[in-house]
Amino acid sequence: MIKKFFKGIFISIVFVFVLLAVLYCLMAYYYKDGFSYGTFINGIYCTGKTIDQVNTELLRNIGDYKGLTVVDIDGKSYTVSAEEVGLKYDFTDRLKELYYSQMPILWGENLIYSNRYNNFSPTITYNTALFEETVDHLPFFTHIPEDSRIVRINRTTNNGYELINMRLNVLNEEYAKTLITDSFNTFKDEVDLYKEGCYRNLSMTSEMEECIDLYNKIDEFQDRNIVYRFGEDTEIIDRSVASSFITTDGFGKFVLDENNDLIPDRSKMDEYVDSLAAKYDTYGTEREFRSTDSRIVKVSGGNYGNKIDTEAEKEYLYNAFINGINEEHEPVYEHEAPIKGRNDLGNTYIEIDLTKQRMYYYRNGIQEVATDIVTGCTANGHSTIRGTYYIYNHRQNTYLIGPDYRSYVRYWLGIFKGYGIHDASWRNKFGGEIYKTAGSHGCVNTPYENIKKMWEMVEDGTPVILFY
Repeated sequence: MIKKFFKGIFISIVFVFVLLAVLYCLMAYYYKDGFSYGTFINGIYCTGKTIDQVNTELLRNIGDYKGLTVVDIDGKSYTVSAEEVGLKYDFTDRLKELYYSQMPILWGENLIYSNRYNNFSPTITYNTALFEETVDHLPFFTHIPEDSRIVRINRTTNNGYELINMRLNVLNEEYAKTLITDSFNTFKDEVDLYKEGCYRNLSMTSEMEECIDLYNKIDEFQDRNIVYRFGEDTEIIDRSVASSFITTDGFGKFVLDENNDLIPDRSKMDEYVDSLAAKYDTYGTEREFRSTDSRIVKVSGGNYGNKIDTEAEKEYLYNAFINGINEEHEPVYEHEAPIKGRNDLGNTYIEIDLTKQRMYYYRNGIQEVATDIVTGCTANGHSTIRGTYYIYNHRQNTYLIGPDYRSYVRYWLGIFKGYGIHDASWRNKFGGEIYKTAGSHGCVNTPYENIKKMWEMVEDGTPVILFY
């Protein structure tokens, strides 16, 4: 009885063992065309899957790689396109290595060993020559030998003198190319060359150091911001202008004094002040004026306008550079009008058209008075003055006295010496060609109501433009 019992147990054990062996073999047969039990590759569960199936999934996880963006030290971006260099990538070779290392009959090892987790990089292929050519032609690869990189002072048109220092932030081209290649091969989207330490400073010779010291003096000299103000107009002395005030010899070399300092070129400064006078002086010059009837007339003469005191300004400018002054400056004038600038008439003025015998008064750009007038008689040599003047006084209830006349007027606006604008009660007609034979002694005869209105509105200092 006992013997039968043990015999039954033995047979059961053998049966179970045989059954497990058969099941194990069946599993080994199952894994013969796929990866073994518990295999993970790059986080993908691969058990029982074929090489092609796993390769497809791994490629799908990578996505469609467009290429590498390379950023240089200036923040400019350039792309090395994957498509243009024929980039292809595949996991098949690595998958075959793993697959053939996994004997199907030994699939059970994965139950107890942890080497079933794998991380693979794909096999990459592309046109190497085309890739290297594309990288080599990126703009920041200058291919300038280190021993030819210089330091020099260069003159530009808009920013004064500039220091060209090619020893700073020099790209280590060999390292940069290696970094770009490695980044491309690992499917990085972007690589910043500056952040990755691809730039370095090269050592300098004593001559280069001396050049930098000289430039520091130049930069301090030309770093000016003097603003000349002419009413609403301005002239700015910035680096582009200030740099022209540095003395150089006939070969463009900077001239230094006994203290090894730069020397201001007074002749250039004087020329600059003279150019301001030529541009903004209106006193004693011919000016262009747009009349009410839209003509552009040229008006010469008169006592109205601005004239810069050039000698005072030349001295100011020289001292401003010597003392390092930066400021807004209004020039000193020999002759000064209430309004400064190229348009020193402003929009409040009296216009007298001697040919058309018309007078207009504009205040703040609005025409307040338009009237016929009678001016100086041209037949007997009493023509009214021409030029640009200003109202210098107001008089009321006064007599105009001359060699052969004594005339009472209610309102008088003085223009220049004995010339003025006033009413003329002895006239009942104005305008036309009266002035040619029966004009005034030189004054501007005006209808009573109009001169009264002007007398009350016009201020002393108001410009008066008289022209034919």
